[in-house]
Amino acid sequence: MKNLLNLFLLLGLISLCVSCGDDEEEEQMSDCAGVLNNGGELEIDGEDFNLTVAQLLITEGFEGDNYLFQIAGLSDDCSELTSLSFSAEITTNSDFDGTYDIVGFFDAGLNDVTTVNVTNTNVTSQQQSLIEVTSGTMTVSKLADREYEVEMTGTLAGGGSVDVSFESEF
Repeated sequence: MKNLLNLFLLLGLISLCVSCGDDEEEEQMSDCAGVLNNGGELEIDGEDFNLTVAQLLITEGFEGDNYLFQIAGLSDDCSELTSLSFSAEITTNSDFDGTYDIVGFFDAGLNDVTTVNVTNTNVTSQQQSLIEVTSGTMTVSKLADREYEVEMTGTLAGGGSVDVSFESEF
């Protein structure tokens, strides 16, 4: 039941993330007309993306603090938006910093990373795919208050693997 409540909380937070933004931050324009670039870096399987979305929500959880990240980047030709989202419940009042196991949602406990998804959207043809990362490891380095560097290697549902790295201030 606790995991089901966490799932509903996560879905609500994702909805909030998608609908909210901070208009007051100064951001740079990317090479794609009308798209902002926050200056962060995103690399997925060796391909670089111009980081256009960097969202972090920190909320109180059942046993610790919930961290929900959503990162998205646009390809150089502006045709593909690729995003990574994940969450973790970390011991209350501790830094989200270290190496964590990626586990399935129903197997997750305190200090595990879960609900890891890689989403690819072809902007011009309106096609989208979402693939869950079912296992792996994630190393999180807290560089400053709300600034993180993340390295992840994971196994994808349906086969295959993914390597992701990003650095951004939130």
